Amino acid sequence: IKASPAIVLAFYMVIAGALMRVAAALAVEVLPGDSFSYLIGTGGALWAGSFAIFAIVFWPIVTRARA
Repeated sequence: IKASPAIVLAFYMVIAGALMRVAAALAVEVLPGDSFSYLIGTGGALWAGSFAIFAIVFWPIVTRARA
């Protein structure tokens, strides 16, 4: 199975978003100012962007008539 470059990007975005959220949770005590909020927000945005890419790529496949 070979994934398209867009789907590969989406998977990397999910991984990066997850790592950001975990890093924010582990370092909440030492992060300066609003860094925690920025990390959580950016991680969430990466997850949302990943889902958008996934939905755009697979929408035609899902809505196509079955053979």
